[in-house]
Amino acid sequence: MIPMRCVQTSVSEFAEAGTQVLQVSAADVECVNSSCIAYSLQTAHDNSAFVIDSRTGLLCILTHFFCSQPDET
Repeated sequence: MIPMRCVQTSVSEFAEAGTQVLQVSAADVECVNSSCIAYSLQTAHDNSAFVIDSRTGLLCILTHFFCSQPDET
């Protein structure tokens, strides 16, 4: 596993499941057609809100999520 540099992006809290967030890419000089590169996510929880296509590096929202603000009273 090769550590990836930090990337920031944002997604609307009302985005639907399947919404594309970003796409990562890598290259391996020893691999002719990048078929030996596989992408994965490392998360602290089993219930990740995101999924990555192991072949294309496309990161998408796995489930609808809603982030509510605390009461300001």
